[in-house]
Amino acid sequence: MPTSPEGREHLLDHILDNTSLLVYVFDIAEARMVYSNRTTYEFLGYLVEEAEAMGADFPRLITHPDDFPAVIAMHREQTADMTDREVRESEYRVMHHTLGYRWVRNRRSVFARDAEGRVTQVVSIIDDITDQKEIMDRLRMSEQRYRSIVNNISDSVIIHDAKGTILDCNEEACRQRGYSLEEMLSANLSMINAPDSAASIEGNIRDVTRTGSKIFDAEGLCKDGTRIPINVNVRLISGGGDTAIFQAVVRDLTEHNKVRDSLAKMEKLESLGRLAAGIAHEFNNLFGGIFGFIDLAREKAGEPAAVKLFLERAIGMMDRAKYMTRYLLTFARGGAPSKKIAALGPIILDTGRAALDGKNAAFLADVAPDLRHCNYDKDQIEQVLRNILANAAEAMPRGGTVSATATNYIAKQGEIGNLAEGNYVRIVIADTGPGIDAESLTRIFDPFFTTRPGRSGIGLTVALSIISHHGGTIEVTSEKGRGTAFTIYLPASEAAAPAPGRMPVLPARKPISMGGILLMDDEAVILESLSAGLGNFGYTVECAKDGKKALEVFRKRLAAGNPFDAAVLDLLVPGDLDGKAVASELRKLSPDMPIIAASGYSDDPAITDPEAYGFSASVCKPFRIAELVGKIEKPGRVKA
Repeated sequence: MPTSPEGREHLLDHILDNTSLLVYVFDIAEARMVYSNRTTYEFLGYLVEEAEAMGADFPRLITHPDDFPAVIAMHREQTADMTDREVRESEYRVMHHTLGYRWVRNRRSVFARDAEGRVTQVVSIIDDITDQKEIMDRLRMSEQRYRSIVNNISDSVIIHDAKGTILDCNEEACRQRGYSLEEMLSANLSMINAPDSAASIEGNIRDVTRTGSKIFDAEGLCKDGTRIPINVNVRLISGGGDTAIFQAVVRDLTEHNKVRDSLAKMEKLESLGRLAAGIAHEFNNLFGGIFGFIDLAREKAGEPAAVKLFLERAIGMMDRAKYMTRYLLTFARGGAPSKKIAALGPIILDTGRAALDGKNAAFLADVAPDLRHCNYDKDQIEQVLRNILANAAEAMPRGGTVSATATNYIAKQGEIGNLAEGNYVRIVIADTGPGIDAESLTRIFDPFFTTRPGRSGIGLTVALSIISHHGGTIEVTSEKGRGTAFTIYLPASEAAAPAPGRMPVLPARKPISMGGILLMDDEAVILESLSAGLGNFGYTVECAKDGKKALEVFRKRLAAGNPFDAAVLDLLVPGDLDGKAVASELRKLSPDMPIIAASGYSDDPAITDPEAYGFSASVCKPFRIAELVGKIEKPGRVKA
């Protein structure tokens, strides 16, 4: 190893000439390089002799004209206060002899000072950063393009961490929620989500960390307190666990929902139009029959037997109109089901046997012995089963088999349409008929749609409405030539069926027969026809058009010692006292008297459960006189 100064200097030159870094010493006062290693010239593509021939102008000639003033300033001004251990950096462009300008990074430090301590020379170590610059430029361009795209899309884009802290977002996210970018950054997702949705943030982040992505609906919260419906598409973009980073694309569904609601309203209007046309067609047919038979009866006035026959036929047509009206009320309002917890098995068996009695179809039933109880309206569920069973039998005029299978079923969320998760009873009614074609299958629950001439096409519509109002649903599957299956899902009751309670029995009383009847109704034609009809049965009738008049008439006869034997009260009459209020007052005055509720609304609670409102029984308009007389003579029991 050389120990002489000349030897050490030679060794140092050798090391510097063979390093990949550019090293030179710059004299500040003379603005020239007083030393440079061989790598400096090789990097720039010059021979040493070519560089030396340029003399003092070499730094100026190789530095980009736009950068040279700043380079000189850095050497002269920025080095004045440098300490001996300090290193300062700068970046600028230098000219390669043949390849054009290259970017370099200059790291300089103090090399020499004068007697007064001023920096006179600096040593610079330079490396080529052209490739790095190009990569960074591309990254910046890519980021700018990304930012431009993201800022111009109509959805919010939010970058957040595993704690829900917002790291970045686009302009739409700020506009959508009413915050500035500064307010959004470092805030938590809970700030921009309504409380119910904010409570789910932690769970959603866990799901996305596990699966990589998740799409869900939520409710956003704006700065002014406004809540907006949103759809969120979140995906994991880097890391995992506590270091995970997520990107959420959030779409404001406000306008989407408005369009959807508008379309839904249009569809409802179209459905209403079809329904109205179907009702008009059905009732025109019924009224045509009624008027026709009445005309025939009038023409045969001298033939009592013929008159009776034609009037009976007209009444039959009116009965059909009555049931059609009840169907429509059930479809429109669900029929206000009067629910009780009970077993379904007996209803399935009894209705199946009755519906198929006399039909050319065998009935097979399979009810699970552990079938859960349900909370349901017996009459309405019987109607559903009857409609479906009748359709099944009619689909097989040449004979076949109808089966009804009832089992317990546990539904998962989203498994069956909009059915909520929970316990259900599943009833499958299947036939061995010809099946239903695919097009008809999509319309089978539409009002007045039917594949059988002469049928109303509303039975299945009513069935679906009833089951829906019980919290269940109906599905149908069919294959041409292999039959059809209707599957009914009814929510199972978690409570046990109540033990049958004892009802207070009314004291024995004599038949009313020729007794007095209080009749309250605001329709003159109803009062006239019912008075005449009840008079034909031997009753004496007094009428009242409102509650005040009814109580006045009742109290007057009671005070005279000639009380009424029964009352028939319309539920809806003018004034402050409706049928329920009058019944309550009459029950105080005559606790045991039969009081019959009457209404054209079959879904009124007092019609479906009359005893709960102080009535003995109920009749739904239109009704026949014999039906009313039966309720008067054999009323139900009044709840204590």
